[in-house]
Amino acid sequence: MNEYPIDDHECNYCDKPATHEAGGLYLCADHSLIECKSCHTFFDPADFDDIDDEFNEDRPKCPECQENADLENKECEHCDNPAVAHTDSGYLCEDHYANYVKGYIRED
Repeated sequence: MNEYPIDDHECNYCDKPATHEAGGLYLCADHSLIECKSCHTFFDPADFDDIDDEFNEDRPKCPECQENADLENKECEHCDNPAVAHTDSGYLCEDHYANYVKGYIRED
């Protein structure tokens, strides 16, 4: 990675001078993007800060692809339907996830 600013470009995430480019974005030394090994889009590992999952440095995947891989071949904890979400209640199908969300909203 280049440690010197790229002429007349600022980081797309802050106002610091851009030092490198990735995925069509200009980035400073504080921001870096990694290519997802599944969908080949670029993402910031910091995207995992707001979700309940860990960034895998050995096989980097964007949060969406990592979630999809986690759900692959999983069944709902309450029935045999394919899981569409992983919550603190376990893997849930579409219907049970909708009920989980409704209950969560009612508790607020």
